[in-house]
Amino acid sequence: KLFEQEHAAKRGILSFITNSRWLVGGAFGGMRQMFRRCFDRIYILDLHGDGRAPLPAGVVLDQNVFDIQVGVAVAVCVADGSRGEAEAEVFYTEEWGTRAGKEEWLNQFPADLPLGRFVPVRGSGQDPFYPGLGADFAAWPELSVIFQKKISGVQTKRDELVVAPVRSLLAQKIQNFLAASESQKAEIFHNTRDKSYHRAAAIPFDENLIIPYAYRPLDNEFIYYHPSYIEYDRRNSLRLWWGSSNVSLASRHDRHGRGPVAFLQTCLPNLHAFGGHQSYIFPLWDHSNGAWSTHNFRPALLENLSSRWGRAVGPEELFAYCYGVLGWEGYSLRFARELVQSFPRVPFPWDYGLFQEGMELGQRLVNWHSFRECYPGDGSLTIQGPTTNIEKSDYNPQSRRLCLAAETYASPVSLDAWGYVVSGYEVLRQWVKRRAGLPLTLEIQRQLLDVIWAVERTVSLRPVLNDFGERLLAAPHFSIQELGLG
Repeated sequence: KLFEQEHAAKRGILSFITNSRWLVGGAFGGMRQMFRRCFDRIYILDLHGDGRAPLPAGVVLDQNVFDIQVGVAVAVCVADGSRGEAEAEVFYTEEWGTRAGKEEWLNQFPADLPLGRFVPVRGSGQDPFYPGLGADFAAWPELSVIFQKKISGVQTKRDELVVAPVRSLLAQKIQNFLAASESQKAEIFHNTRDKSYHRAAAIPFDENLIIPYAYRPLDNEFIYYHPSYIEYDRRNSLRLWWGSSNVSLASRHDRHGRGPVAFLQTCLPNLHAFGGHQSYIFPLWDHSNGAWSTHNFRPALLENLSSRWGRAVGPEELFAYCYGVLGWEGYSLRFARELVQSFPRVPFPWDYGLFQEGMELGQRLVNWHSFRECYPGDGSLTIQGPTTNIEKSDYNPQSRRLCLAAETYASPVSLDAWGYVVSGYEVLRQWVKRRAGLPLTLEIQRQLLDVIWAVERTVSLRPVLNDFGERLLAAPHFSIQELGLG
């Protein structure tokens, strides 16, 4: 009515409540462009509350103002002719926290919007209605520029059938499926448009199809890797990239949670490696040429770094450095706003010594998270109590025990280790929870001790990583152009 109706005044105020993905989602770019053309000023009040997204660093609690899962924003759009033919100015403010706190905040608004709380949003056309990247952050190359290619992991759409923490359990699940009645098979398989249980059920069980699977951070499980069972096996691309072995960084394109914003994968990768949130995979090696392999970094990056530092920089060194930077938990706190809408970006310092320091720290994380180095069995960690089924995943901070059943626990586990998260994913809690109901076998005990040991080593490195990270950010860095990536 404001703009399209005959004799429309094309002046007025439009205010509405919307899904907050409208602010940044690529699918809504055309709508944002239309609003920029029609209005003179647009004020965005982002109330967040997305129940499916990880909380960003620095946010402890966030509730929706409605009883829904999707995030909520309020838009106030003003058309008064003051901008002429120019696009609208966009302003943004946000509120995290409890539902009551957000409602109280909204009720305090006077007749005029509290303009002091809003920050201007740069951009035009289809650009997000969200504050842009900070100057420093924007000057660094993002992962999708540092690496030549990124790939997607496996999406099964039936994890309950084809994924399990223990090889023998997965074999039993597949055999039970094959032995079930037709109606039971349909219920177990969950037919989709592209995959039906009929074809899978016609294929005899093959134990060789059970292979390691990088299911979640520090949680390598097993997958029954047959295209008839898996919705998007991505077999062709993953076979080319993965070969017989590889190592990769997994990260998100946006909406990162607290903790490290990338983690290491050494097995076949999972699309939803962050617990239901899509991830992208950045392999170190490209095996697409068969036995001969090459690294996946932009050649110009290695060449320019080697030239500017006066010494050769290898792909494994560069990979370890990136992992050291992104494994610093302070990174997600410092750049929480930028990480809502961007891949992580990596600064490269002028000082080779800083690079070497980050590379050495990253290599320690690589060794721990790949389990190249694991619990030495020296008695510093133990699992005590009756050998029973895993019944719970709780923590007692007084006794420093990770409780697995009524009288069974792993100890000592520090509070820092129990609280360790990767982009919002609770590593120890979820690792144990994934194995609830399973017998606490010697195999699972050993795996759990290895995971606890790796997490304990990681959190013990926090002071060193914090010191390195602060010095890295304070140092001068090469620009994207100087690195040959612009």
